[in-house]
Amino acid sequence: MAQALRDEPGGGVESLACHQLTPELAERLAGVDVVVFADAATAQEPGSVVVTELQPGAEPTALAHSADPQALLGLARALYGRAPRAWLVAIGADSLALGDGLSEVVAAAVPRAVAAARDLVSSALNPAPSRRYPPAGPPPDTGPSRASSSSGTGRRRAAQPAPD
Repeated sequence: MAQALRDEPGGGVESLACHQLTPELAERLAGVDVVVFADAATAQEPGSVVVTELQPGAEPTALAHSADPQALLGLARALYGRAPRAWLVAIGADSLALGDGLSEVVAAAVPRAVAAARDLVSSALNPAPSRRYPPAGPPPDTGPSRASSSSGTGRRRAAQPAPD
């Protein structure tokens, strides 16, 4: 499954369920800013959720009927001149055998994986404002002090002779 942000006014989210990633998806990826891939991973602890930022593959691999996310991103960049920012949300799986359902521990992880994907998409749609300057320090002390004038300017009063 992949969720992609399209280059439309106001932004939009599209969800696409795929059993395998095919080279034909490269064109679609080149037209979006962000993509989130979700997959099961037997190399992870069952029920774990791991988010990884992906980089396009350096060299597109030979065209085949399926590809991994990095190869697909590399193909999009090679063919269309751009690849979106991408992440993989992987859920540790017990078994990927045909006909097996989700174990309890994996089923319990699905809401966490969905939340991670939503957070990534939400962050892309609503990026935090960047700060060009460091935050200001504490406000200056504006209270009068013994060394300040009554106007609070911080200048000492010059001694004035008393009038005659």
